Amino acid sequence: MPFKSLSALLGALLLTLPFGADAAPLEQPAGSELMATVEALSDAWTNRGRKWAVEDRIEELGLSPYLHTEWIDWFTFHENLILEIPGSGDEIVYVTAHWDKVDTNPLALASLLVNGALDELVSWSYFTDGALDNGTGVAMVLALARHFAGRENHYTYRFVLTGAEEMGLRGARAHVARLDPDEVARIAFAVNLDTLARAGTRDCVMSDVSDAHLMQRLLYAARDSGASIGTEKLPEGASSDHAPFAHTSFW
Repeated sequence: MPFKSLSALLGALLLTLPFGADAAPLEQPAGSELMATVEALSDAWTNRGRKWAVEDRIEELGLSPYLHTEWIDWFTFHENLILEIPGSGDEIVYVTAHWDKVDTNPLALASLLVNGALDELVSWSYFTDGALDNGTGVAMVLALARHFAGRENHYTYRFVLTGAEEMGLRGARAHVARLDPDEVARIAFAVNLDTLARAGTRDCVMSDVSDAHLMQRLLYAARDSGASIGTEKLPEGASSDHAPFAHTSFW
């Protein structure tokens, strides 16, 4: 996995996210720090172990004071792990990435069809390590959270590491559904990070679901930071944790 590419992408995001309001010298972590997060999740094998691994990394990075957890639903042990870094202004910037992985397991599809009721059975399988999808996204979120932690920020940064994304986006759906109208009105934008720095390809912004202005800012920032970022459209039928921020419903 090209961690140099992941570090460059981090630099582009840091140039993009604050819109200049929280500008600060970029302190990009070494590739070894990003790799440590990805490896911690990969070595955990099961989804239950992955949640514990993320919590351990949060503690190791000194981010525990910002952490609170949020239950998702009655069908799963998964939780959302939320790092909230307060700012002086009213607006909220969301950055999301899911910590759970999908397994090559027929029970995974069966559980999805019954809204996750079989999650406990699926969780102990480990046919895949989930390094790319989405250990990379988690590594990026923790690096961004560490960058903004302890600073005097204008925006409130809400870093949400969601569970049950692979089971119907249930973590993000549950979080968004619980927001009150005032919180929704305060959201400046939401950025979702999923499956990054894949060897032999370049990271892409999904143009069919992204804000055009923010997307252009990211492409300019990527050029300035040396990250190779293009644009693509989501494959037919695909989705991720960005979707509940646009709309949420029973489905």
